[in-house]
Amino acid sequence: MVCEVDNGGQGTYSITIPDGAVPGETRMRIRIKYSGSDCGDPCGSTSYGEVEDYSIYVLGWLLIDNYGGTIPAGQTEVINVTLDAADLESGIYTADLIIGSNDPDNGEVIVPITLTVGEDIPTVFAYADPAEVCDGESSQLTAEALGGTGNFTYSWTSIPEGFTSTEPNPMVTPEDTTTYIVDVFDGVFTVVDSTTINVSPLPGMSSIPVGDTVFCQDPQNTTYTTEGAEYALSYAWSLTPETAGTITGEGTTGIVDWNFDFSGEVFINVKGVNECGEGEVSETLTVTINALPEVTFDLGADSLCVYTPDFELTSGEPLGGVYTGNGVYEDNGSYYFDPETAGLGDHVITYTYIDANECENFDEDAVYVGECLGINEIIDGVQIEIFPNPNSGEFTIKLNSNKIEMLNLKIVNNLGKIVYSEYDIQLGESFIRNIDLTGFSEGLYFINLHSNETNYMKKIIIKK
Repeated sequence: MVCEVDNGGQGTYSITIPDGAVPGETRMRIRIKYSGSDCGDPCGSTSYGEVEDYSIYVLGWLLIDNYGGTIPAGQTEVINVTLDAADLESGIYTADLIIGSNDPDNGEVIVPITLTVGEDIPTVFAYADPAEVCDGESSQLTAEALGGTGNFTYSWTSIPEGFTSTEPNPMVTPEDTTTYIVDVFDGVFTVVDSTTINVSPLPGMSSIPVGDTVFCQDPQNTTYTTEGAEYALSYAWSLTPETAGTITGEGTTGIVDWNFDFSGEVFINVKGVNECGEGEVSETLTVTINALPEVTFDLGADSLCVYTPDFELTSGEPLGGVYTGNGVYEDNGSYYFDPETAGLGDHVITYTYIDANECENFDEDAVYVGECLGINEIIDGVQIEIFPNPNSGEFTIKLNSNKIEMLNLKIVNNLGKIVYSEYDIQLGESFIRNIDLTGFSEGLYFINLHSNETNYMKKIIIKK
């Protein structure tokens, strides 16, 4: 008996069934009286108050061990259920084991319990094949009934509600995980069993990839990540267009190996994958690969003499770049090459340009610096080589220029008499003449190259 004083006629109480309770129906009396410091006798009298009787049915055939309590998230607890048919008459006994949780979508789970007593009472076994399906797939329900009169009728229902059938073996296509309950009636008794089909959903939509989005052509391998998708077990990454490179990875990280010659826009997506298929593709991450600038540089000379005067470097395109290499120096924003500083040997001069996208490219040209027992000069963009000098009357004139120009060549002695001439020499390619003046006397001679833009005069000496 529970007694409480001065509660204003209100109270909430837990009822514990004692271990020795007699199975069957038991009466419970609740009495409220207006005054007095004791609860009084359940069967007594009072001037003011109220008495109510309730019936409690004690299930003597059902014993539950580890009843009540709380299970922390992620842990497991075993609840032992014992069925005792001693002293029970033939028939079917049912009860519900109710398990509550803090799940907002499924706060209460009801586990039906059935005890069948008697040899002539039928039995039923329900199962599903398969018991695990993907969204949109079907499963075959089967109810195997035995015993009883052998004349069976079937009634299927479901939790959650929505499915009914009177077929013994219906086909179902659940949208969510569902428990199917079958009642089998043989004309005398009804027996019940249930089976559950777990529905595995497709992965949800993956979150948009995250990573760097602007590069210059031929970047290093790049990593992209996604926060993932619900129900995904792995991930499929995609890169469009395929000519941009390849993307690898089955987890939440994708790695792009870029093609060195690609420039333009690239689109990266990812989608989740599980045993049921592929989820919805993510939003697109757009990556821009800026092309490298087109850079050209031609020094205009294959070889120079060590005593050739330094000259300005101007042929690099686009304008605004930087020249580097042995013998290259900068003066007030202009760049020059000094063969004497570079020294004898082969040298590479590099022209580097960085555009508005901070993309860098370069071109380079090689030149040989020699002692040159002769003349080697660059005049108005034309490289002029005369060697050897002095000579015995045999020497070579070599012209090299990218300019499209017509030149005239004259060689005169110290009296002004022309001893050799050649007209309309086409520049734009290499020009070489081996001159033979061995039939002329020793002395000082003058070589004259002239056009509308160029007028060059140089002395040579013939010694025999």
